[in-house]
Amino acid sequence: MLAVLLAVVLGGCGDADPPGEEKSLAAAPTAPGAGSTGADAAPTAADPTAAASGSAAPVLDMLALENQPGATPVIPQVEVPAGPAHPSLGGAPGPSPGMGPGTAAVKVFVFSDFQCPVCRRIVEPLKQIVREYPADVQVIFKHHALGTHSRARDAAAASIAAYRQGKFWEYHDEVFEHQGALEPADLVAYAEAIGLDTAKFKEDMAAADVAAQIDYESEMSQKLGAEGTPGLFINGKFLPGWGSYPGFKAMIDQSLSDARGREAGKTGDVARAATVAAGDEGRLLAELMWGLSD
Repeated sequence: MLAVLLAVVLGGCGDADPPGEEKSLAAAPTAPGAGSTGADAAPTAADPTAAASGSAAPVLDMLALENQPGATPVIPQVEVPAGPAHPSLGGAPGPSPGMGPGTAAVKVFVFSDFQCPVCRRIVEPLKQIVREYPADVQVIFKHHALGTHSRARDAAAASIAAYRQGKFWEYHDEVFEHQGALEPADLVAYAEAIGLDTAKFKEDMAAADVAAQIDYESEMSQKLGAEGTPGLFINGKFLPGWGSYPGFKAMIDQSLSDARGREAGKTGDVARAATVAAGDEGRLLAELMWGLSD
C-alpha cells in the first residue's frame, strides 16, 4: 500500500520550471506527462466513455484518459461559497466551482494552473473519482496561476467568467483540451464554442473581483505549502503533484474510511471535522477555507 501511495507524488509544475517550458505546451497533449507509471508511449483507450459509466475504469483506460482531457462528459457545476477573507492573504475570496455534493464526507481541494501540463493529466481522473463516489466525494477547484506561465492568469480569469454563466467545467475541459493555444482570442473562441454570452464573458474576465480572487487563491496555495501545481488536499492531507489514479484512489478510500469513523453519532460537516483533525496542515486549510481555527 505504501508503494501505491508514494506513486502518486511523482510530478507537477512549479515556479522553478526551466526556461522554454511554455514552448513545449503545444506538444503536451500527446506526450506522456510527469508521473506516468505506464509504458513510454501513452496507451489508447478503446472506449474513453467507459469511464463515465459509473463503474471503476481499468487502470489502462485511466492512463489513456489522462492524455485525453474532455473525453468524457462534464459533471454539473455546483457552487461552493467563498469562506471569510483571511487577513494574511492578499486579494479577496470568491465562490468556487465544485462537482459532487456539498454533503460529501471527503472534500478534495485542487489548486490548478491551466498552463501546467501535469494539471492537464488530472482532468479525467477527477471526474472519475466523483463518478465512483457520487455521494461521498466533492472536488473543489482553486486557482494557482504560476508566475512562470505567462498565459495561465488570463485562462484562470476566463474560467471564472465561464463559471459565472454556469459552465465552468465545460470551459475547463475546453481549455485543457487546447492547452497549447491560450491567447486572448483563443479564450474567447472557447467561450463561443460552449455557447457563452461572449459580451458578458469579456466583461467578467476583466473584472477587478476576478483578479482579486486569482490573487487570493494563489497566495492561499503558497501559504499551504503547495507552491507548484497541481496541489491537492484530501480532507486536509496534502498531495503534491500527480502520479497515478490507483494511488489517488487509495488516498480517497483511506480518507473516506477515516471520515466514516468520525461520522457515527455526530452531526455537521464531517469533511470539515476530518480536515481539522488532519494535523497542522489540515487545521491551516480549515482556517483558510472556512475560518476555523480549532
